[in-house]
Amino acid sequence: MATLHISLSDALKDFVQNQVESRGFSNASDYVRTLIREALEKQKLSETEKVLQKMAQLQAAYPTLATAAGRDAFFDNMIKESASTTAQQEDNIMQTAIAETNAHRQGK
Repeated sequence: MATLHISLSDALKDFVQNQVESRGFSNASDYVRTLIREALEKQKLSETEKVLQKMAQLQAAYPTLATAAGRDAFFDNMIKESASTTAQQEDNIMQTAIAETNAHRQGK
């Protein structure tokens, strides 16, 4: 286990000691570890809430996402659009490569 040394004002040290005694911690380290774990849990919850908010925004923008069939159709469409975009991009790359090869052969 790693060790971390911190400096506290007398008032903060007294506060921590009071929390240790009143909340049944064995020492200040236990108290600080608990605070850090609670902060991490709060952060995780906050991130989950953000994801849920984004999902709610998507559902409001695309009401069909409320059903499994609607979600399937939405994602199928996204895949089709992605595939057609990729195919078009590949065609453009090939056309550019052919044009550059022809230009090179002609000495341009």
